[in-house]
Amino acid sequence: MEIWKPVNQIIRIAESVVITLVTMLYILGCYDAVVASGISVRLYFLTTSFYYYITCLVKSPGQLLDFGTANVKGICKKCNRIVGTRTVHCEICNKCYHKRDHHCPIIGRCVASNNTNDLYLTIVFANLYSFAMLFESSPHALMAFVHKYLFVISGWFVFWFTLLIVTDKTTQELLRRRGRVLKDFRVRRLKDLFRAGLLQTLVPYLAHRISVVNDG
Repeated sequence: MEIWKPVNQIIRIAESVVITLVTMLYILGCYDAVVASGISVRLYFLTTSFYYYITCLVKSPGQLLDFGTANVKGICKKCNRIVGTRTVHCEICNKCYHKRDHHCPIIGRCVASNNTNDLYLTIVFANLYSFAMLFESSPHALMAFVHKYLFVISGWFVFWFTLLIVTDKTTQELLRRRGRVLKDFRVRRLKDLFRAGLLQTLVPYLAHRISVVNDG
């Protein structure tokens, strides 16, 4: 729709500002962690979270549909992409994605089948870092504030994304299930987080290259 063009421009500018601020906080956090405790597990948590955050920024949100299991419904009238039973269109991206959960302003793109695990690991390591830094005295008042509230906020998102992964549902799908969530609960789905291997998941920057998927 034409109305979305000026709205999208404003949203994109706002997202660029947010991404810049988040990146600056990561960099300041790395400096803060080094000053507080040197090269430590705290710095590892933060740099690993930052790595996965960068991955979310450059990685395609997802494919059109899961060709192995999804039923093709037809062609989207808005973006002319093939759509399946679990495909959702994003007005901001103007693209359809399989298992799209929401459009995330923190990464400037949708969270869908291809980057949910990366965003989840970003939040998990950020939560571990903020928890560890709660026991350190920060030389910066701003970072002390960030550590305290990042732990609470990221903890909630870790819980929610864990629920989405073990039930194999998006937020909207999960809310529709209401009291029937336990029927879809499968802890073994967390194994997908380590499909690249345990070492490469825990220390992803040791890999020789990052696989970047073009979303077309």
